[in-house]
Amino acid sequence: MGLWLKILERCESHAGCIRSAWYRRKFLALEKPRHRLVELGAGAVFNVPVRGGQGTLRIGTNVMLGYAKAHRLGSGEIMLQARLPDAQISIGAGTVFNNNTVVCAMESITIGERCLIGDSCAIYDSDFHNADPAKRHTDAGPSSPVVIGNNVVFGSRVVVLKGVTIGDNSVIGAMSLVTKDIPANCIAAGVPAKVIKQIE
Repeated sequence: MGLWLKILERCESHAGCIRSAWYRRKFLALEKPRHRLVELGAGAVFNVPVRGGQGTLRIGTNVMLGYAKAHRLGSGEIMLQARLPDAQISIGAGTVFNNNTVVCAMESITIGERCLIGDSCAIYDSDFHNADPAKRHTDAGPSSPVVIGNNVVFGSRVVVLKGVTIGDNSVIGAMSLVTKDIPANCIAAGVPAKVIKQIE
């Protein structure tokens, strides 16, 4: 039984490498040409399909996009959409995304190094509609940059809205809605998210 388990684990490992190489190649072939600029760091791993946008996308070294063994909806696709030609998304080295995450920028979203982003999270720098009923279908409304520091952790299904800055080392609890800045070195949770504990 032990031998067969080792063989199965090795087969799964090889299959994962092949799948990752395919998703990476597919991204470079189909998504990269649509962008103004794509910078892809060495060692970036594509464990699920990744869909891009039009603007600038910077993915740091050893970033992991998707987690093959975690639960997912459908393919677990991750969306990294800089929706306008001048929009930018930057992801720091060593950051890990779980499956079904959306990062969508009309202006700028910056995610620091060594962050852990849970499954089904969403990060937006715009409302993508205008609150004025007369402009709702013609104007995307205002946008404001989002900045997430280094070594930040998001639980499952966190949503971050426009104009938010989250400081280094902070943890955002599962299913939180972040509408205002969160300082460094704290735990925040809730709807809307509030600081509930300092990290010593």
